[in-house]
Amino acid sequence: MQIQAASNSFSRPSQWTAGIDISSKLNDRAQTTRHDLEREIAGSMSYIHRRLLPLGKEVSLMLWPSNATPSSEALDFCRAMKVESLPPASSFGTISSPARSRNSVRLEPVALRCSFADVRTEAGIAALQKNFDACAAEPLHAMTTAAYAASVHDAQRTRILRAAAGHWIILNAGVCRTLRLPVTAGLPDMARCQGVSGYTVHQGQLYIHTMGCARTELVLTTGKPEQHIRLAECSSPIEFLELSSRRATFQVCDLRPVEIVLGGFEPRGQCAYLENGRPYTANADVQGIVHLEVACRSTVSVQSLPPATHAAMR
Repeated sequence: MQIQAASNSFSRPSQWTAGIDISSKLNDRAQTTRHDLEREIAGSMSYIHRRLLPLGKEVSLMLWPSNATPSSEALDFCRAMKVESLPPASSFGTISSPARSRNSVRLEPVALRCSFADVRTEAGIAALQKNFDACAAEPLHAMTTAAYAASVHDAQRTRILRAAAGHWIILNAGVCRTLRLPVTAGLPDMARCQGVSGYTVHQGQLYIHTMGCARTELVLTTGKPEQHIRLAECSSPIEFLELSSRRATFQVCDLRPVEIVLGGFEPRGQCAYLENGRPYTANADVQGIVHLEVACRSTVSVQSLPPATHAAMR
């Protein structure tokens, strides 16, 4: 489980427009007469970092208190600290069951929120465990809240320029790494794209994966794309060191084994791969799709080979 350290301000006022003097009731244990941004944001994070976190962990997220409205000055203050921030928790719906219909498309994240009061009884613990189990059963991409906030902010700042018909230039900080288009727009021509690691199609939508470059060049084709290894899905962040029509090298890092789905292999062909230097072989299905499960920290090199019978004939 990934635990995101965050501040909820120092005094946690019940009503507050961040950056304006607090007049409402404060946390009884907040023994201070200072209620400025320096104290409420930077001071609270400093306390958490010094007193609560183990070595190597840091605070990188500001969660505004319930009913608190951050002013533009407060948001600028967080940005100056290079800290992400999210709206009050009250604006997020409580998740009772993350399960959805197989035909539905999820566009919003799943977030579980709880407090110590929720787990004071055995019934409360059982209810929270039920939610955790429901999340684990879903094909969700685990990420910290700060990473999600950074992705949302990068999406807001992303610029998309049209170079020609079916030819686009995407400019951003490389944190937001997924684009969505209707499948009628065509499919990426991987050989002509730059900074694109792959794509997948789901429920009539085309999801395009980028490599996190500041500049991505996307070229779409309405015909059948040439055979080229591509990323379809991955349960963790993935960094490509090499990606060509028949070879790819990438690294993954997570807290659990990583599930990877690759496309662009020959139908029923072979995938010869090295996982941290050890050789393995996997078989592609009739669609040229390969499913891999690798260790949580792995460097993987894959090669696309023809079906075994074809290889023997050659």
